Amino acid sequence: MFGLEKRRRLGDRDYRVDTVVVRGNAAAATFSWTTGTGDRVTWGQALILRDGRIVHMQDFTNPAKALKAARP
Repeated sequence: MFGLEKRRRLGDRDYRVDTVVVRGNAAAATFSWTTGTGDRVTWGQALILRDGRIVHMQDFTNPAKALKAARP
């Protein structure tokens, strides 16, 4: 059991994509969800793209750092 399936079984809900930014060959996405205990969790990913495909991806527990990292 992985990813969203596991989170749903733990009671997580209300998944949101909060921000998507594309800058040249770099992109970032930030998203959030509510845990089974009612806490709001935020997360971010920075992506490097080549020919429309993801060639590198990095996770960030601080979404602002993901947005900062998405620089061409």
